[in-house]
Amino acid sequence: MHKKLLIKIFFFTALIFCQSCAYILGGRSPQLVQVQKGYPDSAKIYYGGNFMGYAPKKIFVPRNANLNQSNNYIEIKADGYQSKKIVLSRKIRYGYFIADIIFLGIPLIGDYATGKIWKPTPSRINYELKKN
Repeated sequence: MHKKLLIKIFFFTALIFCQSCAYILGGRSPQLVQVQKGYPDSAKIYYGGNFMGYAPKKIFVPRNANLNQSNNYIEIKADGYQSKKIVLSRKIRYGYFIADIIFLGIPLIGDYATGKIWKPTPSRINYELKKN
């Protein structure tokens, strides 16, 4: 009986300590990427090949998106202008990384496994398209 209680306490404690800081404190919401107003005005904005709207535009990218895939880019297009393609890359969220280390590094496992430790970069995009 005593052994079963210790096992339950161990698993409960492990469950608490294995919660990741990035997921709990802010990883559930998508990351905002802002396409600022540029030239020409009201250019068409695409994320991963899907039309999202006209500039200026806020695009929400999932925090756990695999930004190493070929479809994680923002493309800006306008009639009569050359399009511009911005590939999103990943940057570590250092505040959550440090918080995970404070909790003995165990929460890092959850943050890396879920991808919540990453954020897309750049978070703001300025553009100026060239005429064809």
